Amino acid sequence: MSEATAIPFTTPLRTSDGLRRLRWLSFRNDLILKFTRSRFRSMLVVIFSIVFWIGLYFLFMDAFGFLYRHRLISGYLVELLFGLFFGSLLVMLVFSAGIILFAGLFASEESRYLLISPVPPDMIFAYKFQESMVFSCWGFVLLGSPLMIAYGVITHAPLMFYVLSLPFFVSFALIPGSVGALICLFVTLLMPRRKKEVLAALILFVIVIVAIIGVRAWYLIETQPISRAWLHRLMTGLQVSNLPFLPSHWISRGLLAATDVNGLSVSFFYLLVLLANAFFVHLVTAASYSQFYRHAYDRNASYPVGRRRPRSRWLPKAVDTIFFPLNKAIRVMILKDIRIFVRDPVQWLQVLVFTCLLILYLVTLGRMNHYTESPYWRNLISFFNLSVTALIVSTFTSRFIFPQLSLEGQRIWILGLAPIKRDAVLWGKFAFASGGAIMVTVLLTIISALMLKIGWLLFCLHLFTNLILCFGISGIAVGLGARFPELNQSDPSKIAAGFGGTLNLVTSLLFILVVVTIMVLPCYLYAITLSIEQGHAALDFAEGADPAGLSLSEFQFWLAVSIVSTLGIGVFATLFPLKVGMKAFREMEF
Repeated sequence: MSEATAIPFTTPLRTSDGLRRLRWLSFRNDLILKFTRSRFRSMLVVIFSIVFWIGLYFLFMDAFGFLYRHRLISGYLVELLFGLFFGSLLVMLVFSAGIILFAGLFASEESRYLLISPVPPDMIFAYKFQESMVFSCWGFVLLGSPLMIAYGVITHAPLMFYVLSLPFFVSFALIPGSVGALICLFVTLLMPRRKKEVLAALILFVIVIVAIIGVRAWYLIETQPISRAWLHRLMTGLQVSNLPFLPSHWISRGLLAATDVNGLSVSFFYLLVLLANAFFVHLVTAASYSQFYRHAYDRNASYPVGRRRPRSRWLPKAVDTIFFPLNKAIRVMILKDIRIFVRDPVQWLQVLVFTCLLILYLVTLGRMNHYTESPYWRNLISFFNLSVTALIVSTFTSRFIFPQLSLEGQRIWILGLAPIKRDAVLWGKFAFASGGAIMVTVLLTIISALMLKIGWLLFCLHLFTNLILCFGISGIAVGLGARFPELNQSDPSKIAAGFGGTLNLVTSLLFILVVVTIMVLPCYLYAITLSIEQGHAALDFAEGADPAGLSLSEFQFWLAVSIVSTLGIGVFATLFPLKVGMKAFREMEF
């Protein structure tokens, strides 16, 4: 590392070469350290990432195969689906890149050092921009690559389709990344004291737009079986994400054209359109940072802090009332985490956005009477809703709960001097995470039960499964967050993308898969029996197969086995990571 920091910065050319060399040396040294000191951890990350990618690939293969097997999809509908997928990623990449860039350009020690060095501002921006794009786009690549390959295999696409996917992805990601960087610069420059309020307003604006589109699509859905006409009406209501001037439209058209050998010229045309716009937007962004970055940094660093607002008195009383079984020390830690959560609109607005989207989806199910009347479909869709809710909770715990202890950073010694046991710190974070998760999941479970008109037994099973999942996911996030802290890192996105964050996410996903599978199997088999008795056909059995279900007595036996097994797995998944994390936290030297 000393060799990298000794690089002289004299001319712009040598500056650019020096920053590239610095990044390469840092990446190489970090990679060598990871594989020499923690070879098992590194291999575990690689193995879990490969397994996760393979799982997504087969999931997309099954989904596309189902749609084509039942002739529910056409080229136009695929274009709308791709437009919706890339349109959603467009919005998320704008916010993700902007947030990561703000942490790297305006809130890091490295940027302060580079600004007092003879380094041009646009070079600092380019250096940090490339780093932010890697951290903000890894999920995009992890989701997009199996989707594209699965679609190519199903449609028998030529080799050129797979070759063009990478430049399409890179040029597409460059546009929202540059737009997010521009928003970050001008918000910091023009409103250094109101950055969080502006971000909250932008996210609320996105919520309103999504709600309007969702309501419009909801009214377009008719109470009829799924068909090409039904799917066409639904996707047409969401075609705002596929408008001709949006990058999501260009990448959808280009990739779909590449599935046909005769459409390669059209694919190259849309690739050039994406590249031209990406280079233009990035050039404007780099020029803006060259002119205004230093001034924006100075305003952000020197802007006077306003008067502190008086703390609300009702919040401590509410925390003491809700968490009354816990001792005072743990309640104090819960209150601290709640106040940090409320003060950060990035966190609570993301939770609000996904919760509103799930509520909109669940309410829409009420119009699909053809499927809510069948016990088979009620059971299948209800457990699907349960799985989606749990996946959202695991994503948020990986993004917000796992990095909490690491974000204490250089100030973690305060916890060591505080008159509170270290175990109480982790118990407080666990109570905060599980309490928030339970509030959201119970609300979504009640809405799902009302829309699907499920019985009391299935509703109680869903509540029980939700509690087990919330406790287990929270225990995994808090325990692994204490076992694998990164105290020298101040960016929660980078902490979540590290080894511990990846291990936490994969472990949570495996836990969700095991619990939901154990609970769904007896209910699924008994729902087949009920559907056959009531004259409802279960949709997709293989030809010649005899769909054997469970009798009532068999269902009761296997349901009891599932409940006991789920309870045991949930207790283990909750307490074991917490025990490991508490042991590591007690032995940690501050």
